Amino acid sequence: MKKSLLSSLLLIFAVLPASAEQECTGISSYWLLKAETPSERSLQAQTLNKRLALIHNWLPTKTPLPQLIFDPEQKLGKICFHQTYPLENQLALIQKRIFFEIRQPLKGHPDLWAHTGLQGSIIEKITLQPDQTLEIQLKPESAEVLARLSAGLQEQRLGLFLDDKLLFAPLVKEIIPHGKFLISGNFKRQELERLAQELELSQEPLEAIELLAIQNRELSQTSLSRLPEPARKLLDKHYPGWAFPNALSAIGQSQYWQEKPEFTPFLVQADFDGNRTEDLAVQIRYPAGSEGPHEAILMLRLLPSGHYLPEVLQEVSAKDMNPWASASLWRYPSGTEMYDFNRQEAFQTTYETLSLSFWGKAAVAWIWNGKGFSEVMIGD
Repeated sequence: MKKSLLSSLLLIFAVLPASAEQECTGISSYWLLKAETPSERSLQAQTLNKRLALIHNWLPTKTPLPQLIFDPEQKLGKICFHQTYPLENQLALIQKRIFFEIRQPLKGHPDLWAHTGLQGSIIEKITLQPDQTLEIQLKPESAEVLARLSAGLQEQRLGLFLDDKLLFAPLVKEIIPHGKFLISGNFKRQELERLAQELELSQEPLEAIELLAIQNRELSQTSLSRLPEPARKLLDKHYPGWAFPNALSAIGQSQYWQEKPEFTPFLVQADFDGNRTEDLAVQIRYPAGSEGPHEAILMLRLLPSGHYLPEVLQEVSAKDMNPWASASLWRYPSGTEMYDFNRQEAFQTTYETLSLSFWGKAAVAWIWNGKGFSEVMIGD
């Protein structure tokens, strides 16, 4: 049994609590709430629910509201999205950390800005007006600060910042007594709607909450539909009860959504050994008796005879597995420039090359050497 160079890099998470193991009928996502106490995690869960509700309200096509399945005694929670929820388009927004701040000009340097203490969750209400303006109402305590601040800034500008970028710099002509002001300008309606959404999200900041993985059964179903029948029979014979993973790390899923390759994360077809036939690389999970489930990366070389010759490239036992696939497959074309981190040298691939990527943490490739596949660390 081969062991991967990356086995020491696998992160081990606690087994899912019973609450998070509940089945979703659509798309599941696993979240890590890093607060130390149950009460703090409950507050984090409330923030997450508020963000989901805000984003849901802005969707052009309504779907059922995402459902958070969470036990405050555990750090790992689960959010269920309806199958029609546009998660691919909304994922970045759900996770986005947005910071709102009001600044004043630095004395003697009108092009520089100084902090005022008006920052973070200071907005009480945001209203998109029919005349293509946004009305911002600050919370009472922040409104008082703004009133005092505006009294000393007559004929000067206030800077409204979102994520350290100057959004708008209105001229102060009079005291702003009640914390209410307008954002106007040459904005299109869609731009104002997006701005309103980001301002609302800035008031519900995600602190110490991390999206770990996304479960979508279409991944495994698509892989299964593309698997040739002889390869399926071979896997059934040697790995009874096998299945493709149906969940992938969030960063890995985002990569596939962005790149949209013709292969899936768990099934890649290419001529990996240069014999002009289409080999198969698969990532599967299968029961291993009392040891629990195992995960394996297999190369199914297609011989000129038409038979598949299986080779185990990597195998991982249950104790080193997450409930989702922490890494996934990728295919590189021949002639790709790579770097061997073990030998500390660059090289160019001769054939199409299979890799297993931990997306931002590490990656390993299997290079055909004429007799077999050599494992090479190509990322750290």
